[in-house]
Amino acid sequence: MTGIEAEKAVSLRAILNRRKYKNLGEEVNSFAAHKQISAPGTEFRYSGVGLNIAGHIIEKITGKKFEDVIKEKLFLPLGMTQTTFAEEKQVPVNPSGGAKSTAIDYSKFLLMLLSNGIYNGKIILSKKSIEWMRIAQDSPEQIKYAPKAGAGKSYALGSWIMDDNNKMANSLKGELANVLASPGLFGTWPMIDYYRGYAYVFLVKNFLGEQRASIHLDIKKMIDKQISLGCN
Repeated sequence: MTGIEAEKAVSLRAILNRRKYKNLGEEVNSFAAHKQISAPGTEFRYSGVGLNIAGHIIEKITGKKFEDVIKEKLFLPLGMTQTTFAEEKQVPVNPSGGAKSTAIDYSKFLLMLLSNGIYNGKIILSKKSIEWMRIAQDSPEQIKYAPKAGAGKSYALGSWIMDDNNKMANSLKGELANVLASPGLFGTWPMIDYYRGYAYVFLVKNFLGEQRASIHLDIKKMIDKQISLGCN
């Protein structure tokens, strides 16, 4: 079995395993039964665990379902009428990657992030929140597992820092990263370039779409050539 085939098998198994949980809280509670394999803050392994825990914390704080809170606080203010986290009844909501959307809807979300949390003159997220999303949380050396698209990159909050190595190192010291990407398992590839001032999203029907990292990076290079700002 090749590395890609093995990763695909693991991903499919994780998706199918979620069907045994009745809700997000039940899934999050199951995480506590897992053995801790490293001291907190010393290693990072890419997965949906952290994001799903955060999603359930939202539920506990608000007393509402995760999908309802996100719709109220994010989707409706942005006019993302074709976006939802609601899944089939037999599958619990999946904050780490279970949203269904369109290119137009996702573009509204990216535009808000690019504009430091503002959309159509309304504050959706605070500027400080956006800044936190642009700071590296782990060095490449701390990352023990990453999808191919994130290999050798630092992880921020929900996205990979695609800047060069010097910029990634500075981001670990608190400097804001310029370029973020969040490749999706099923081929969704959003990219934000804060320095050049643009964002885009590709929606490709391709399982393990994050394996196409080199293609997407080549596309970005072509776009950058059309925006001459003297960026390094």
